[in-house]
This record gives sequence, structure tokens and C-alpha cells, in this order.
Amino acid sequence: MSKNLGVKPYLFPMPTYMIGTYNEDDTVDVMMMAWGGICAED
Repeated sequence: MSKNLGVKPYLFPMPTYMIGTYNEDDTVDVMMMAWGGICAED
């Protein structure tokens, strides 16, 4: 049995989009780019 819950922001805190890179000396650099979420129902 399945039930359609519709489009609602069930996740809190909201997920984030992150970018990660490696420098020339192989150290890691990570930046939080934006908050993710639902923008449309269709």
C-alpha cells in the first residue's frame, strides 16, 4: 500500500549544497553553497 504525502518540507534542518576542492598540496577545501529545499509542486 502506498500513500501520496504531497510536496511538503519534511526535512528540518534543510539540506545543504556543498562544494569541495583539493588544493595543489592535497588539502581539502569545502564551502557551503546554498540551502536546499522544495521550490515547486510540479
